[in-house]
Amino acid sequence: MISTLSSNTLYWYEDIINLVFTTAAVYVDNRTMNPRQVKAHRGLTNEILFNIRNRDRKLQNVASKTLTVTFVDPETHRHVHSKTLEDTLDLGKVMLVLEGDDWDYLADGTYWAHITQTDLGQTERPLYSNQDNDMRFEFHITDQAASICNVTQEWDNDANSNISMNFNGNGNQNFASSTHTAIVYTEDFTGEVAIQASLVNDIPNAGLLSTDWVTVNTLSLANANITSVTETFSVNCNWIRFVAAPVTGLVTKIQLRN
Repeated sequence: MISTLSSNTLYWYEDIINLVFTTAAVYVDNRTMNPRQVKAHRGLTNEILFNIRNRDRKLQNVASKTLTVTFVDPETHRHVHSKTLEDTLDLGKVMLVLEGDDWDYLADGTYWAHITQTDLGQTERPLYSNQDNDMRFEFHITDQAASICNVTQEWDNDANSNISMNFNGNGNQNFASSTHTAIVYTEDFTGEVAIQASLVNDIPNAGLLSTDWVTVNTLSLANANITSVTETFSVNCNWIRFVAAPVTGLVTKIQLRN
């Protein structure tokens, strides 16, 4: 696995305006500290270091705090991903590691990012990217190294059930199109297959009449000689399942890509 390493500076200080006195005037001490764009590459393990300093540029002890970076889509203003920073054991230095499943949430493009600190009392406070009290900085994800596709999910109906397993939806990714494609494999099947979605955060109730689920599309199959059917649909959800109402035959397998 190839790794990339970069270092950035964040400033940890109380939200107090500093005044600087000169013979000409009194003005607010707002100096830009960290204006540059942070960059990471999809398909690699990216280790991005942050130095936590106060206004005097002294490194701060953050060992007792949890630091979290949040990524926001600048077009929709929706939260798309968050990640806890790792303590490097060096004073005032933490590391963001982006790898593996993180790329399921972060497509290539530019995001707004901000970092917050949470102490042992669970009080969340901001970390600033400059001395203008700005939290937000730009975070650019490139696909120069690789473009990773989501893995196809598959359910084999070994128990001859009319209700499939719970497939993962698009979750926190909040894609603009939220497109999913399913292939339903059948054997001598006629009847209907309902495609259902759930917004429940935890595992939804599996009952046939459970209100955790809502039907977003229905496939009607009248020809028992057809052995598979493909359906593409759009829905923002956490979970997807398929419910068969057979007249004859059964559903043997379902594959889902989202």
